[in-house]
Amino acid sequence: MLNHMTRTLTRLSIATLFVAAMSLAALAQTPSPTPFPAPPAQPAPTPFQDPNFPDIKPQPLPPMPDLRRVGIVPSNVLSLSERRHSPRAAKQQ
Repeated sequence: MLNHMTRTLTRLSIATLFVAAMSLAALAQTPSPTPFPAPPAQPAPTPFQDPNFPDIKPQPLPPMPDLRRVGIVPSNVLSLSERRHSPRAAKQQ
């Protein structure tokens, strides 16, 4: 009989503890009724100012490098604007 009573009291105390924990968890998730204070007013933005770029003088481009060192010979260079030299363009015509 004592064993049965101990088991019942243990189950009752665990159930009570579970109900109390769930109640506290439910209360912790409810929003607080007091509103948050208004944020402080921000100062007015300053007017936009144009950036101050330094004066730059245009410089001439350096000369083109010699492309013969990589295998490009001026006699066999094709122009990009002329399509008649392209084998693909000849097939399309």
